[in-house]
Amino acid sequence: RLGEIARLHEENGKAPREALAAWRRTLVTDPSDDQARSELERLAKQLSDWDALVAAFEEAVEATADNQVKASLLSAIART
Repeated sequence: RLGEIARLHEENGKAPREALAAWRRTLVTDPSDDQARSELERLAKQLSDWDALVAAFEEAVEATADNQVKASLLSAIART
């Protein structure tokens, strides 16, 4: 699972950018994954990489047909 890959990047490899990329792929694969969203927000804050967070959320919006998930992600983008 991509979430496990993200954790390994961060914990063992000390590679938060790679972890962020793995969580991004996780969220795009399943835009309703709250853990992926939380981890992306945490890593974006740690790295001060708000552009990557917004790009991940935008990509997830495009990947979902669920209007509630879209609205939640768009709301998060607006707050970023």
